[in-house]
Amino acid sequence: MQKKINLITSVLFAVFVLGFAVAFWILPDNSFSAEENRSLRTFPTFDFERLASGEFSDAINDYFADQFPLRDTLVGLKGVTEIGLGKGENNGILLGEDGQLAQRLFDADGLGDTELDGFSVSHIRASAEGLNRANANLEAPFSVLLTGRTIDVTASSFAYPQSISNALQSTLRQALDGKLSFVDTIPTLRERHETGEYVYYKTDHHWTTLGAYYAYVETMRSFGMEDEVLPMKAFD
Repeated sequence: MQKKINLITSVLFAVFVLGFAVAFWILPDNSFSAEENRSLRTFPTFDFERLASGEFSDAINDYFADQFPLRDTLVGLKGVTEIGLGKGENNGILLGEDGQLAQRLFDADGLGDTELDGFSVSHIRASAEGLNRANANLEAPFSVLLTGRTIDVTASSFAYPQSISNALQSTLRQALDGKLSFVDTIPTLRERHETGEYVYYKTDHHWTTLGAYYAYVETMRSFGMEDEVLPMKAFD
């Protein structure tokens, strides 16, 4: 009996693997994933230099991963399983209240380790210094608007510490010249989010039209133009 079970298991496994292999070569490649909002890898161009450097092998691996049959279905099934198991994260994406999502692995350049949840102080300071120089050299009025990432604004939706997010913002603020006009929309947008307003998309890292309106209001206030702010009903 055990031999029959082993035989059936082996046959089913072989059919499964062979079926996916055949489907991989028969089905046309997809160029774009609407679920992930990104372009998918196409078959890489071959040359011996890329093969020797390992670049071609890496590109082939990325191609197979992006063009795998039923990829979107399997990725979605994995996500549903993670949520069902009560996990607060799936593949680097935090799972928050009311369907709110946010990226956890925010490497603000200069660190090189995508598994590190942090930022490079020297990189942030160097970026701020570039803004300071622009403000000193430009004859036109110059302002910096800090939009904030999803994790900065919607922090209350996640059981996740805000210390790194707050430290990043503090580092940038301290590095900017006091003469530079600086508009920080994060406190306002965070407050609006906490009262239930939909200021950042739940499945995307951009602010909504409502969030953009509040940023516009804050910008006008920073210019001393509160009296000229248009009401929300003035916009379609």
